[in-house]
Amino acid sequence: MGPEKLQKYFGKYNLQNPESEQYFSSVVAIAIRDYKVSVEDISDSCCCSKPTVERWAKGINTPYRLVRPRGLEIIVELVEKKFSV
Repeated sequence: MGPEKLQKYFGKYNLQNPESEQYFSSVVAIAIRDYKVSVEDISDSCCCSKPTVERWAKGINTPYRLVRPRGLEIIVELVEKKFSV
């Protein structure tokens, strides 16, 4: 996934530093709040628990740095799925 896909859905939020933990948490929170992606869909797609996704959205913790890019890809896929109906 290229940065243009992230930019398409999350660019308007002026998020900084796509490799940071804060960026990841913000994308998760925005996907849930603004794009109505369910915590359950994210947890199922990322093979983790719902409480883990909720902690990501709150910025309490995030996946390891090397795993975050795949997590962002999954979030974008879920957002696109919402709009492909």
